[in-house]
Amino acid sequence: MTDRADYQRIFGEHLDDDFEILFAPGPPPDRQQIAAFCQSIDCDLPEDYVCLLANDINGLYVEARESAWPRKRGGRAWMLQHGLVVYGLDAGLPDWINLREQVGPFRHETGTALTPCMKAIGSADPYCFDREGRLLRWDHESRGAASAGKTFFESVEDELRRLRTNKDRMRAAKA
Repeated sequence: MTDRADYQRIFGEHLDDDFEILFAPGPPPDRQQIAAFCQSIDCDLPEDYVCLLANDINGLYVEARESAWPRKRGGRAWMLQHGLVVYGLDAGLPDWINLREQVGPFRHETGTALTPCMKAIGSADPYCFDREGRLLRWDHESRGAASAGKTFFESVEDELRRLRTNKDRMRAAKA
């Protein structure tokens, strides 16, 4: 079972001083509050995501510092995706990273019952859960979702690994 130490491990493995990392400022919701939220949105969130919500990580914003990854106005898609947002639940989070505030607009925009949970900054294709808690990836072009083929935790790790690799590519290109 995924726990806080697993998340801390992947942060340490994939993020360095070239990244700014922010977590939710307030206390996390307890598991009863998370269960009530799940019931209110008719979605069974998977345990690895609940684990993130129920501890002090609850909501994650990772962004490469501009000194390491200068912002571009054009170029390949990966060059614009310089960070990662994982939605948290309440705890003083602003609306743009608060899961409670993201569900309704996402469902309205997509015409689905999907629950968004994570997206790369600069990408129009967020990760989301179906009602059973399976992780999907929304495709804004086809207006459909397909299985991510991984757990939420594995996908967070993959996204952090991709961020680090691309940050290192940008830094090397600057040198």
